[in-house]
Amino acid sequence: ESPDRRLAGYDLRLPHRAGDEHPALTIHERRDHPRLLPDEAHVAGVDVRLLAGPVDDLRTSARVAVVLAIAGPGVIPIGVILQIAVSYAIERGCLVVGSAGNLLAPGARAPQYPCGFPGVLCVGATSNEDLPLPGTARGEWVAMAAPGQAGPTTVGGGGYGTATGTSPAAAMVSGAAAMVWSMDPTQSASQVRERLLTGALPLPSELGLGAGRLDALEASFDGSFELVPDLSTWSTAGTVSVLNSLGPLVPTDRGRMAYVSTGPAGAGIAASLTKNFIVQPGVTSFGITFSYDFVTEEWPEFGGTQFNDSGRIVLVEPDENVIVLAVESVNGSTFFPVEGFDFHGGGGTVGHDGWK
Repeated sequence: ESPDRRLAGYDLRLPHRAGDEHPALTIHERRDHPRLLPDEAHVAGVDVRLLAGPVDDLRTSARVAVVLAIAGPGVIPIGVILQIAVSYAIERGCLVVGSAGNLLAPGARAPQYPCGFPGVLCVGATSNEDLPLPGTARGEWVAMAAPGQAGPTTVGGGGYGTATGTSPAAAMVSGAAAMVWSMDPTQSASQVRERLLTGALPLPSELGLGAGRLDALEASFDGSFELVPDLSTWSTAGTVSVLNSLGPLVPTDRGRMAYVSTGPAGAGIAASLTKNFIVQPGVTSFGITFSYDFVTEEWPEFGGTQFNDSGRIVLVEPDENVIVLAVESVNGSTFFPVEGFDFHGGGGTVGHDGWK
């Protein structure tokens, strides 16, 4: 009934502006009194009325990601109310991200809520060494993990500090979801979820951290070509596709690689694979590593001739300045024979210069 209700351990706030027909309930953990919500019937009643009352289309006011950083055993009465709220959000196209919780004893495995509810993207925490953060919940209900060791956060009274646990890890996944969704607002919540999970850095399954550790760059850049098999997140020209292998050649990272070719036989056309991206103002260092292997059927028969197929990796700056990062060619590179496949129209031999 009150737009600002202070509870033991948590603040419940109902942001409301004049003419706003879509208020949203937010629950903020107070670091000075970190306990679970108490079992009070009138509190549950307020939750139900706010979430099920005036909000006709939750997606219009909070479609990108909702972080629920409450983690508690499923036996608490408030869990029923949380499940209603979570289902309401998911049914209206929201991606609900929840922290897996930090309340488990070492080695214990039991679902925490709302992470244990169907449809919630449940996030555990990893250390800076990509190991499970001590105390993080783990189990089959955990969808993925994110760094949770001394992550940046705001602090009471203003300024910034650090926080450790699954709460900052869930916030990081929520932010990555918002970034991925902003790239293509037509995506559904399930599509954004799938990009985050597919783009995650795989971790051993026995760690109980789902798909692995969040890789925000991979989720947006699709550098391993895992996310969209049709290469729709890249710009292409000529013969370009995605392969799991090319004869004995396999990707150096994950399970896919791009295939850029001057073929098919006799075509002799140029091909290109391009990704446009923006480095935000103020960023002074930004690293991307490319692994590539130049393969040609012109070697060795046509070395030193006009059949000098070549490949380049370049960085084109906003002012169209071109920075050449790598160049390979039939006449200028050192090749090694590779067997197991043949390009139609070639001389029967294939050479490559190895992954670089």
